[in-house]
Amino acid sequence: MRWKVLASLAAASSLSAQIIVSGGGLALANAVATAADGAVISVLPGTYEGFDVSGKGLTILGSPGVFVTNHIAISGLASQQHFTLRELIWPSVQIPTSIVLDVRGYGGGTILLDRLTIPADPSCVSTPLSSVCWRHHGLYANNCRLVVRNTVIGSGMFLQGCETVIDTSVISGEDGMPWAGGVLGGRSAITAIGGSLQIGGSSTVQGGNGWPTQVPGAGIRPEYCDIRVLSGTVAAGGGGIYQPPDIWFWPGGGTVRVTARAVVGSASLPILVAPMPELLGASAPVGGVLSASVVGEAGDAVFLLTGLPANPTAIPGLTDALWLDANAVALNAAGTQPAGSTFTGTLTVPGSMAFLGLRLAWQAVAIGPVTGVQASNPVVTLVH
Repeated sequence: MRWKVLASLAAASSLSAQIIVSGGGLALANAVATAADGAVISVLPGTYEGFDVSGKGLTILGSPGVFVTNHIAISGLASQQHFTLRELIWPSVQIPTSIVLDVRGYGGGTILLDRLTIPADPSCVSTPLSSVCWRHHGLYANNCRLVVRNTVIGSGMFLQGCETVIDTSVISGEDGMPWAGGVLGGRSAITAIGGSLQIGGSSTVQGGNGWPTQVPGAGIRPEYCDIRVLSGTVAAGGGGIYQPPDIWFWPGGGTVRVTARAVVGSASLPILVAPMPELLGASAPVGGVLSASVVGEAGDAVFLLTGLPANPTAIPGLTDALWLDANAVALNAAGTQPAGSTFTGTLTVPGSMAFLGLRLAWQAVAIGPVTGVQASNPVVTLVH
């Protein structure tokens, strides 16, 4: 039964054209330009130029030793077009643009960023106004559905109108510094305007340290955003003339929900500490085993679902939305949450390269006397 489900999902995702890129330089940009929508691009070690792509869903799978020397911009995805970037490294030199990774989904499909490394870069980006110092964000995302997994971003994230999930990643704001026009304070690790933000796994979100005459950055600087911290740490930077809260809303409102597993010291709005089911996922190569594990309250009834990723959908009775395509979803496992352990479901990937690049979304629903009826965070696993 599970193999039939996986086969139907692979067919639905239309993963057929596969391209292998090598040699560095413009080879990746050229492959992106000529690839058909839905293609899988495997990138061999080398140093490559970045690219701009619009209106095309692709899966770009790097390997250890794949470096990108300038920006990547993704835009104009349709609702059924998904995009994946995996295992890319930006070198620790200034990128000649104000944004390293620019994602503008505008209502398109899920964008999965997996195993990326974007270093800190406190340098001022060139500007005709000598009195202004612009420091680029590692990631700028606008109006998209975004999953960030196993990724390191040293120069912060700016999210606007996005539904975002951060899983087992390290996001840091840049430290304060002196410059020709004065002194800069620390930058927040994540700025989030509107939308929602879920943080799980062993993630660390750390604001930049302040300069003696300036303020350190918050861990998260949201505005009209709903935040759910399931595990990991969110913290402001230190030093400077004032210690901001770890989650610093300004000027708009929002919500902050935190489990007892998470470490969040303070927020400028009330923090609701409550039990929430958390889902942890594991990707796999062709022929391997995809899995997802639920962490929740002992004794809860757990239903683990898997399928193709889709727009978050509000379901009556659930506090949080489901990210699963109703036309391509199956019950993977059902049972009781064990005490001191996880409830796990698995799916074996057949040994066919037709499954390379397949994204599967997982989400759990937990029911219990303390939990109530709640959906977990979504997880997107990848066949790589």
